[in-house]
Amino acid sequence: MQRWLTVKRLNCVWRMPQVDKMLLDTDMLSEVMKAKDERVVETAVTHQSIHTQLTTSVVTVMEIIKGLHNGSGVCNWK
Repeated sequence: MQRWLTVKRLNCVWRMPQVDKMLLDTDMLSEVMKAKDERVVETAVTHQSIHTQLTTSVVTVMEIIKGLHNGSGVCNWK
């Protein structure tokens, strides 16, 4: 049986099928890792409460690793 999700945001209402996973792109994952913008973190937490998993692709992982290796400072990992 299909589960439906109603999302209210920015004075709009969307009704969409609920899925268990959500794919984070490189930009979103990078911003979540930085945790500088509270809205981005809040959005990620909201998505995680809606979807049971936040996932990334191999391409996203490699782009993050490349950015860290090049010293672009996605975060201060050592």
